[in-house]
Amino acid sequence: APKRLARGGRPAGSTNFTDFDTDLALDVVEEVLPIGGLAWTKVESRFNALARKNNRPERTAKSLENKFKTLVKTKKPTGDAKRPPRVRRAQEIEDQISEKAGTRELCDEGDTDGHSSDASVTIVNPPAQAPVLTAVARRATSPALRAKPRARVNAPELVSKLTQSFGPEAQRARDEDRSQRSFQTAQFFAINQQLQHAQSTNENLRGQLMTMQERLHTAERARDIAELKLEHHGLPTKSHRTHFQGYADFPRVDGKVRCETRYPDGGACTYWISDPSGDES
Repeated sequence: APKRLARGGRPAGSTNFTDFDTDLALDVVEEVLPIGGLAWTKVESRFNALARKNNRPERTAKSLENKFKTLVKTKKPTGDAKRPPRVRRAQEIEDQISEKAGTRELCDEGDTDGHSSDASVTIVNPPAQAPVLTAVARRATSPALRAKPRARVNAPELVSKLTQSFGPEAQRARDEDRSQRSFQTAQFFAINQQLQHAQSTNENLRGQLMTMQERLHTAERARDIAELKLEHHGLPTKSHRTHFQGYADFPRVDGKVRCETRYPDGGACTYWISDPSGDES
């Protein structure tokens, strides 16, 4: 029996898309935003040029288009709240293609055979009066829930920023800043301790001053009481003998002068002091 020839499947020598191939294809599609067959030919040319530079296999326009549409039509996995990053990016790129074409709904009938042009894209307008039966491919995902396309980061620029952030000069600046903050913190604690010590010393001195005032007041009262006792026993001190000399206007009773002492904390003491000056007169 004659041997059957295998049909269908991938061409001989073709390989699956790796993550690098997929990201490279998405970069080119996002750059070109193909609408028709000629645009996908441009995607093929740019992709293959980049693939040769990175030692990756070349792809046909049909293969790139099918890969992109497969990603776009991939649904969110069951039980997973987030879509895969490449699927989400492909759907965002498709939104950009739709905006470029002037509509969110694309008719892909003339764009799947690889020979159609940009003119084969059909823009479906809303019906004016009577409903028109038109085959339209619709997306169930709400555009309002889609995240905005993220700006791609230039790899050399990112490496340069990381190098500057972790470079010797940046590390030296951070060390100096950390040392300055530590020094200021130490000064703050030292000044705070000095302030607390000064406040404690002030309180101690205030207490000592009050104690000395109390002792002085007690000594003055004791002196007054002692002088009163001496006068009471007829032994006046020298200060009492000369205290009233030259004051003839003080009232005297039997040669004695009535004296009264009032204390700051209240109370008073009345006593009589002999005036020798009255006897001399």
